[in-house]
Amino acid sequence: MAKFTVDAKYLTHADISEHEDTVLTIKTYEQETMGQGKDANEKWVLYFKEIKKGLGLNKTNGKLLCKLFGTDDMDLWLGRQMTIYVKDDVEFQGEIVSAIRVRPKLPGAAPEADYSTLTYEEIVYQLDHAMSLKELGALMNHGMTLPLTVAQTTQMIEAKNSRITALMATP
Repeated sequence: MAKFTVDAKYLTHADISEHEDTVLTIKTYEQETMGQGKDANEKWVLYFKEIKKGLGLNKTNGKLLCKLFGTDDMDLWLGRQMTIYVKDDVEFQGEIVSAIRVRPKLPGAAPEADYSTLTYEEIVYQLDHAMSLKELGALMNHGMTLPLTVAQTTQMIEAKNSRITALMATP
């Protein structure tokens, strides 16, 4: 399907796939005036190795990148990869429009495990075999939502503590 576009300096949702994520590597950034007349304002714009157009950062995408990269120091973002996609139901000035959004996880990151269907016994087993502190935390978060006895809660905490000791001892 062909789409009418106007050659512009900045990325819009029409510039990227509506059906697939787009992975980009941050090359540089600039603070630029975006918009015209009374709507003009200064925004940070990211430029990428893969494409010429820049991405003007709105508050949502900017805050998400700070969280994703663990810093608001944009110099530390250079060379990092991020994933963008088209979100079709963004409210902007009272209208529902399509917009570019940043995925809240790094490209290539493993999907989050879903522990919501695990029973108490399965959680204790998984705690004994967890491979990371993050996995232990996710298991404990779900385990604490279950209706447990004091003895079960104690056993779950002991399994977690034992696994933390084992993980910390592993080089």
